[in-house]
Amino acid sequence: MPRPNLPGVYVREVQGAPPAVTGAPTAVTAFVGRARRGPVDRPVRVTSAAEFERTFGAAWDASWLAPAVAAYFANGGAEARVVRAVRGPAGPPGSAGGPGGARPAAVALGDAGELRLEASSPGVWGDALRVSLLQHPAAAGAPRFDLHLVDTATAEQESFADLSADPSDLRCATAVLAAESRLARVATLSGVPTGGDRTGAPFSGGSDGPAPLPSDVVGSPRDRRGLHALERDDRCDLVCVPPLLDDDGAEVEMLPVHARAADFCGRRRAMLLVDPPAAWAAPADALAGVARLRAALGRPEDVAVYWPRVRAAD
Repeated sequence: MPRPNLPGVYVREVQGAPPAVTGAPTAVTAFVGRARRGPVDRPVRVTSAAEFERTFGAAWDASWLAPAVAAYFANGGAEARVVRAVRGPAGPPGSAGGPGGARPAAVALGDAGELRLEASSPGVWGDALRVSLLQHPAAAGAPRFDLHLVDTATAEQESFADLSADPSDLRCATAVLAAESRLARVATLSGVPTGGDRTGAPFSGGSDGPAPLPSDVVGSPRDRRGLHALERDDRCDLVCVPPLLDDDGAEVEMLPVHARAADFCGRRRAMLLVDPPAAWAAPADALAGVARLRAALGRPEDVAVYWPRVRAAD
């Protein structure tokens, strides 16, 4: 190469390393089903089985959701979206699950029930919550108080200091718990609770409700419940709706769910993963079942079913 000691354009060839291969993002699998606790009809990003258990609770006999998510991460899954389904619409605080459905546990504080707290999500799990309230000494300005929450089942604790009942205050209890608490929400707040301190007041009245129906798990584009709650999330490559169980522990007919889910996956360019029913005990059962599944699906090309069913120790 000539020495660049005169004006002009000079070209020099440089031997470089081959460009690195950029890793492609892995598939995101969405799971929809029943859980002990956690947000209802809202997709939640989960990156491990431990994170699933912190958010949605441990495995239980009433649902196949937790084992399905645990198996996903145990076999190399990196990221999932989980939607918790309950019987009936979630609704605002105090109406989760509708009459007779899943309800959050609650507690009222103050002689006149000035402060009513509810567990952050429906379910019996909320009955394990305890709350302590400490009123600040009378001083100039708006009255203040502290809250301390404990989940006696998991030993998780939360403390919130210098709270106010004034909606315009930056430390208004309603806004602070909504933004910062994993355990509870303010249902009603009419003033600073009176009648002295409350130590370890128990929540009560939580209910898991009856088993969700196929319509609760699928939902619709209009209400964005169940499966259609995934409309709120752009990442969804695979979809899994584990077998549903009724209140007696028997598997529910899943064909209507799979048909609706296949249509959803076709619109989202996703793939539906179908668990074979427990009734498929022999190869002939599986062949007949697959034929029936194909006939019911509008888009069988977006569905994969695996047989035999995987068995794992508890």
